[in-house]
Amino acid sequence: MGIYSGVDGHTRGQSGVMIWIHKSVSNKIDHYKFWNNRVIETRLKTQRGHLTLLGVYAPTEGRDKLNEHYRIYWIK
Repeated sequence: MGIYSGVDGHTRGQSGVMIWIHKSVSNKIDHYKFWNNRVIETRLKTQRGHLTLLGVYAPTEGRDKLNEHYRIYWIK
């Protein structure tokens, strides 16, 4: 079972996040919440309480430039 938050299936490469839940535990889902198209929360019932899973989309565009900035900062 997949729980998806994001753009529709016809829009490619924009944003979105999915959590796959194995069918053996899909009946343990208490609730799920779409925070936005980059964050999804799924809460499962367990024998000891609840387990909250977060799925987060974190784009890496511009990451090399940011890493270079911090590398220069820490060398100083």
